[in-house]
Amino acid sequence: MKPAPFDDARPADWPAAPALLAAGARPVAGGQSLGPMLNLRVATPEKLADLRHLPGYAGVTRRGGAIRIGAGTTHAAIEDGAVPGRLGAILAGVAWRIAYRPVRNRGTIGGSLAHADPAADWVAVLPCFHGEAAVLGPAGERRVALDRFVTGMLATALAPEELLLAVELPVLPEATR
Repeated sequence: MKPAPFDDARPADWPAAPALLAAGARPVAGGQSLGPMLNLRVATPEKLADLRHLPGYAGVTRRGGAIRIGAGTTHAAIEDGAVPGRLGAILAGVAWRIAYRPVRNRGTIGGSLAHADPAADWVAVLPCFHGEAAVLGPAGERRVALDRFVTGMLATALAPEELLLAVELPVLPEATR
């Protein structure tokens, strides 16, 4: 099948992204979850908001005792060692088991988590680390504990005008197993 017609938009900056969502746009970066839903017409948004170009949406940084993984970071980047230390080794072991390489090249950690498919690897694994999701909405950034982020099958703590910015996980001691 082919998706229903839709428009696309590229928010100029982070503050513009929640405004697009509030106007009914659906966020997209890798599209590995949304793409098939569009093709099957399970999802028929009038507009998609392309987030891939926004600064900090992909990538990994360390802030004190936490590792911040941008929501647009691909499974392949995690598999290939973008996350440092013992945490990175554990996450790489999860990432290489996700689908196959072409999917991992485009699919993102944020898209997987925000889609909240109960069969998804990140949905099951990330709450074990007692980290937080950084969420952006019209009122600014807020934090949601990862064990409270997914609220049900295909349901999250995100409001319609909010998007997932990043996942923040604690740095793990090297002896962690």
